Amino acid sequence: MGITRPILYKYIDRGLGAGLDVALSDKYHRPKAPVITMEAKSWVINLACTKPKDHGYAAEMWTLSSLAKHTRRDAPKAGHVSLSQAAKATIQRILKSQSITPHKMKYYLERRDKAFDQNRLISQRKPWHSWPPVPIDSFMSTHPSTAPG
Repeated sequence: MGITRPILYKYIDRGLGAGLDVALSDKYHRPKAPVITMEAKSWVINLACTKPKDHGYAAEMWTLSSLAKHTRRDAPKAGHVSLSQAAKATIQRILKSQSITPHKMKYYLERRDKAFDQNRLISQRKPWHSWPPVPIDSFMSTHPSTAPG
């Protein structure tokens, strides 16, 4: 069965004490208390809601790796030493807990053209093809299969 006798006795004792469901399920435990404080998490969320350009980067949007690098570099200066070794996965978990995904933009448009709406309306009025309209009467009289008679 691949189980040692002490482990079997442990499960039997748990089953007799708390019931079968408790005995067969593992208890959630953390080996140590969480290190990242709520203030540090809110600092990361606030950072993710800003643009990288505001912090001296050329990028328009954050990636997880650039957000993690910036966090590792600047969080200790802001008083959040617990984020000095934050990995991409840590940043992703913090952002996911608040449903913030600055790295997953589906659509991004910065309007730089002041006449954008006017130009869009003009382009929608233009026909999609450039063929001249053909009157049906001229087609009917020249095509042999549709000639009257």
